[in-house]
Amino acid sequence: LAQDFAASRERELAGALLDALEQRDAEAFTSAVQEFDRVQRLDAWKTALLLDLKGALEAADDAPDLT
Repeated sequence: LAQDFAASRERELAGALLDALEQRDAEAFTSAVQEFDRVQRLDAWKTALLLDLKGALEAADDAPDLT
């Protein structure tokens, strides 16, 4: 079962999303979601969750750097 996930499109999506979040790259986040959705449609719940994550990512980019 773990081997199935390791080679799955879902794992690729999760990895791409994590990379985009770590790099604070909203364009890469959107691109990864669009690429996945072209092959395997996302349901409404997943779409809403991903939009919330993207919104948080964009809000973090707009926040001033106080360091």
